[in-house]
Amino acid sequence: MSIIQEKGCQTHGVLHLNYAGISDRDFEDFKDFKSEETEFIYLKRNLLTNVPPAVLQCSALKHIYIEDNELVELPPEICQLHNLCVLNVTGNQLSSLPHTIGQLKNLTKLQIGNNRLTSLPKTLGRLSHLVTLEASRNDLQTVPRELLGCSSLKLLALDKNKLTWLPRQLCWLPSLQELSLAGNFLQYLPPMLFKQPRLKELVLDENTALHYLPYGTAVYETFYSPLLEVSANHVHGNDVVCGHMQEVDPGRSFLVPPPEITDVLTSTHRVPRLEELTMRTVARLLRHQEDVYVLGLPREVADHLAFPTDICAQEQLGNSCQNFVYKSAFPMVFKRHHILRGLLACSYTCFLECLKI
Repeated sequence: MSIIQEKGCQTHGVLHLNYAGISDRDFEDFKDFKSEETEFIYLKRNLLTNVPPAVLQCSALKHIYIEDNELVELPPEICQLHNLCVLNVTGNQLSSLPHTIGQLKNLTKLQIGNNRLTSLPKTLGRLSHLVTLEASRNDLQTVPRELLGCSSLKLLALDKNKLTWLPRQLCWLPSLQELSLAGNFLQYLPPMLFKQPRLKELVLDENTALHYLPYGTAVYETFYSPLLEVSANHVHGNDVVCGHMQEVDPGRSFLVPPPEITDVLTSTHRVPRLEELTMRTVARLLRHQEDVYVLGLPREVADHLAFPTDICAQEQLGNSCQNFVYKSAFPMVFKRHHILRGLLACSYTCFLECLKI
């Protein structure tokens, strides 16, 4: 009798092998595995270094839990599991994911936390049914903008990574409700993130380089509340009150603009750069164009037109300005009535005149 037959239990399409101490070799010797009937596999806390080939033959498999093993890779053949809904490989030694993971069209939950991942494959953006992506405790420095294709994504957990910035495209995730970014190295957040209508919870604890938050209409109504957890940044959401505004001093070290804003203009500039003005003009002409990518524009230009960096703060305050901000802007910070140990609200205006509110 093999160790799997001795310690395992396979009934009604479920294979239970948690805490069984099984290795790769044990699966090779397992002859009675009913792969065609198996829908759930539990392999928690074993000694597996690879996903057993027998598991990849389970055409009916819907849930697989291989957390806390010693996996060093996921095989490209994982894409053969067309019915897979839940994949949990938390607590392994994975340094990358196969690009074929984007072929798991029915995947709704992906748990890849506590590994050694330095990047995520762009093909994750093909998982339109993905609801939960848990990738905390890795070595991620950013996430692919292609995640925008995960139109069903509600929970995105990226705690305890090495993130310094987030792609602005993530602000347009249509279903996102919870975003957890605790324990990273964030210096700024995409301004449009705070205009996400469905976002209910944003966790920012232990981002010690984060000294300001973007300003938006919804910020003071929703996000500066108990739902915005930034306690380790020495600030509580309830303490933030919208006050007067002032022009930011470009020499102030706390202001780190989004990477696409290459020039943070000062009061010596009266208008934005020509490139910026051109993009605003083109955007107004294409206001009713559903897809700017079909027009043959350069990828970078099309990407900015489809996902602008911010909207002028005048518009946010209910005034008449209709301009989006793309690659250059006039920054400003908001004073507050309460002392918040250095955390301010930052926004951008399209012209110097808009700064004088």
